[in-house]
Amino acid sequence: MATPTPDPAAAVAKWLILFGALAVVAGLAILFLRKIPGLEKLPLDIVYERKGFAIYLPLGTCIIASVVVTGILWLVSRLRR
Repeated sequence: MATPTPDPAAAVAKWLILFGALAVVAGLAILFLRKIPGLEKLPLDIVYERKGFAIYLPLGTCIIASVVVTGILWLVSRLRR
């Protein structure tokens, strides 16, 4: 008996659902993490304001986010073994 071929539309639908769920989680995290005291301005977050424009470089926030995501991915990879 031959194995059924996977439906490519179903695979794309699953990926879209996954990315949609991740976008919802990221949006909720942004809403709730802004309310934590101390996270609104970290030491390496650079703000440059001039008349008519502003530049915001969240280097401290990016470093912390990178460490957190790396830790989560490391933990997931350890649990999958």
